[in-house]
Parts: sequence; structure tokens; C-alpha cells
Amino acid sequence: MKVQWTRKVLHSYHRSDSNQLVSLLYSINQIVIPLESIKIPIESIKAYIIAMDHTSLGDRNITVLKDIVPTDEERDIISTYTGDVTLLSKVDRFFYELSDIPYLKSRMETWHFMLHLSETIALVAPDLEMIGKACAELTCSQKWLDVLRIIMQMGNFLNQGGNQVDAFKMSSLAKLMELKSADNKTVRLFMIH
Repeated sequence: MKVQWTRKVLHSYHRSDSNQLVSLLYSINQIVIPLESIKIPIESIKAYIIAMDHTSLGDRNITVLKDIVPTDEERDIISTYTGDVTLLSKVDRFFYELSDIPYLKSRMETWHFMLHLSETIALVAPDLEMIGKACAELTCSQKWLDVLRIIMQMGNFLNQGGNQVDAFKMSSLAKLMELKSADNKTVRLFMIH
């Protein structure tokens, strides 16, 4: 289970007249700790993201960055800062450096998806193959066609005096479980076999 953290943002920032760090945003651990694990300078991270250079950045770092890049609200706040960038806290400086990359969050999510696409395909390929075989068997099965014919005849019988149909949508098969017998206990679907 993945825990979702909420990031609280300061709507006003602290200015410092001395050479102390300035914090525009709360430097919360769910940003600081992953950011510290990336042993690449912030300026290089920005260049690698713009170039989409995954060999220099590394798959692990892309996964980490995907989850810690600034939100739109954080980007809006950090873009108002006009002071000395070197006085910003590490998280604020990281957000400041990345704030001018267009579609940053989408870019990181797409990049992460592209890097893991072959793994995802390998995971679902057996299931897709099994579904394909099942579909092929159903299209060639005379018994399946007989069951569908009986269902249509049963529907036309229940609609006596109403519209008689020559076809029905496959999505309506799910509604067969709602169709009960006169005793309101037996599902009509069980009477087909």
C-alpha cells in the first residue's frame, strides 16, 4: 500500500536580511530525504530532465524525482522569489531550479512510464494472450452461439407483445443475473443450461 503524503505550502515566505537560509516552502522530510539520496547537483538534474537523459540521471533517480518534483502551487510560490537563490533551503532551491521546466510533472510521469513500459508489458502479456485465446475459442464455438440464441429467444418470449429483436448487445449479458424466476429465488441464467 502506497502512503500519500500531503505537502503543506507556506503562502508567504520568510525574508532574511542576514546570510541565513530563506525558506519559501516547508522543507518536509518526504522531499528532503529522497532529494538527499540523489547524489547529482541540482543544476545537472535540471539539464538531464530537459534533455531526458536517462543514462546520466539513472532509472532510480527518475523514479524518485517523479514523486518529489514541485506541484503547480509550489511552482507558483517559488516563482515569486526574487532574492539570492543561494540563500534558499535545499528543497526550495531544487523547486526554484525546476520551476521553469514546462509540463514538469507530466514529463516525469511519462518518462518513468516509458522506462518501465517493457516490464509492464511483460507482466500483462500472459493475461492478454489468455484473453486472446479465449476470444478465439468463443468465436468458433457452436455451443456459445447456441447459448446466445437461447438467451435471445428467452428475451423475445419475455417481451411478448413488445419489440422482438434479432440481436442484442453483449453488455446486456451482465443483466441476466438480475432476471429472477417467479419464486424470486432462482436466477433465470441458471435455467439456460
